Amino acid sequence: IGSVVGKTSGAWCGAVRSRSVPTIRKYLGFCLYQQGTIAIALLLMATSRFDGEIRDTMLSVIIAGVFVLQLAGPVFVKIGAKKAGEVGLNITEEDLIMSYKVEDVLDDKVPAISAGLSLNELIKVVANTNSYCYPVIDSTGKLTGIITLDGIMNTFATQELNDWLVALDIAEPVIEKAVPQMPLSEALEKAKEMDVEFLPAVAPDDTGKYVGILSVRSAHRRLAAEVLARQKEADGMYSHGHS
Repeated sequence: IGSVVGKTSGAWCGAVRSRSVPTIRKYLGFCLYQQGTIAIALLLMATSRFDGEIRDTMLSVIIAGVFVLQLAGPVFVKIGAKKAGEVGLNITEEDLIMSYKVEDVLDDKVPAISAGLSLNELIKVVANTNSYCYPVIDSTGKLTGIITLDGIMNTFATQELNDWLVALDIAEPVIEKAVPQMPLSEALEKAKEMDVEFLPAVAPDDTGKYVGILSVRSAHRRLAAEVLARQKEADGMYSHGHS
């Protein structure tokens, strides 16, 4: 009990002196309960200064106390860190990749192109959007191919045929697909193995309907922005406590 009270009060006094935010003052002590340095010192003192029954009693009490604190310590550390608002602030892009799914960074705003859409109409769609690749779907919404800006530019060499071309004629086969519930780490690894910057995502059922595009670059930009936002939040807490 004395150890718990001492750690809690000491942590509170230190937090007040350093002008930490109130949550740190309240919950920092929770994170110190698991440390057993004092208990080790007491064990050494008991074995060297006392004999007989007194020593045995002290050893039993100290060992029992350490056992309880070692069991309860991790729980209090988790509670203290969570209550203090520290959980999730010190995080990296790799941490987010491991915790995210494809649906968390999926771009569902890329328009799907009907397989029978004429090339002239396709160019109008591309001119009014900001994307590099476009999914091609059939009448049921099933993904059948991918059209890239490079593929569209290649048609300019045969302009005499443009009036006859439709989206399906210039679509490229889908090399690899993802589903929204797939771990983001797995999807990015697939994209790396296939050396592609985009992965179309389809519904997890048998319909194979198009639901969005996973852009590797856009995903990394979004993750980097999230890391930066959390760092700013942590810096804001620190500066607020010292203002």
